[in-house]
Amino acid sequence: MRQTILMYNPKSTSPNKQRMPMSLLSIAAMLHDDYDFELIDGNLISDPAKHIIERAKATQCKLLAVTVMPGPQVMQAVPACKRIKAALPDLTILWGGYFASHHYQIALREDYVDYAVVGQGEIAFRKFVDTFYNGGSMADMPSLAYCENGQMVVNNKAPVAPLENLPRYPYHKIDTDSYIGTSYLGTRVASHHSSWGCPFACNFCAIVPLAKQRWSAESPERVADVMHYLKQNHNINGMEFHDMDFFVKEGRSAEIAERMIGMDISWWALGRVDTLMGYSDDTYEKLAKSGLKMVFMGAESGDDETLKMMNKGGSSGVQQTLDIVERMKHFGIVPELSFVLGTYHLNK
Repeated sequence: MRQTILMYNPKSTSPNKQRMPMSLLSIAAMLHDDYDFELIDGNLISDPAKHIIERAKATQCKLLAVTVMPGPQVMQAVPACKRIKAALPDLTILWGGYFASHHYQIALREDYVDYAVVGQGEIAFRKFVDTFYNGGSMADMPSLAYCENGQMVVNNKAPVAPLENLPRYPYHKIDTDSYIGTSYLGTRVASHHSSWGCPFACNFCAIVPLAKQRWSAESPERVADVMHYLKQNHNINGMEFHDMDFFVKEGRSAEIAERMIGMDISWWALGRVDTLMGYSDDTYEKLAKSGLKMVFMGAESGDDETLKMMNKGGSSGVQQTLDIVERMKHFGIVPELSFVLGTYHLNK
């Protein structure tokens, strides 16, 4: 009899705006057919704590994995895990995600969190699960933080796993259509992560201490295969790439665009102003032809000195932001810009 692992995605958005719980799908893929899993999504279930308690009892589950982002997910995860632990004190609760990676000391002070994965979770999660169920020392588990005899233990981090070598999301094991939404891009919009990390070091960004300027990406062929699968099986006409920086390498971006031409999928992704200004007109023509409708970029500030304080790197500057807006207008791509407020005073 295979063990069942419950996975909890705390509520993060308003009704009908939920997107694919990609962090949990990615670690669930590591289980292959050796373990069963059930994904409980607070965006879809009104009382996830009650559901988890019921399913844990029904399946005799011993492990709950929770992905936690700062903000709304922390606010949902804390009371839910307190309630679950009170009802099922023998259920082991493992936290992962941004909050656990950056603030594991805080999480592990609480009696409703038993372990935390620090950093990229796929390899660490699979090794943790095998050790948890089959025996072994948690001291040998990479990227794991926990308390032992009143002392905080933080094991060495696992190397960054190349995304190309990781299993693909187990779409067939969830109700994928529940995560197909509507937006500027289309009437059936899906989401995907085609890379992990970021090679830059902006000093306000949460990904920097997590990734340490490392970046791992799927190949253009694999990205196109995912698009084909979702098109054929779920009739998508829009795609949000939630990479921290999709456009790091121009050659990769151009090849992905070439492979998406003719799919009839409008898409959106994140990139940097200076990187995208370095792209050739030929690449922009391919991107536009492939269905790229909008690019999210960090303008961050309208002041060059503040940009330097932010360690934006490269030749990024206010004029370059104005230039990228004009350039994208020429190719019919909408520039979506974000700004950071208060940085000057923080650096003072």
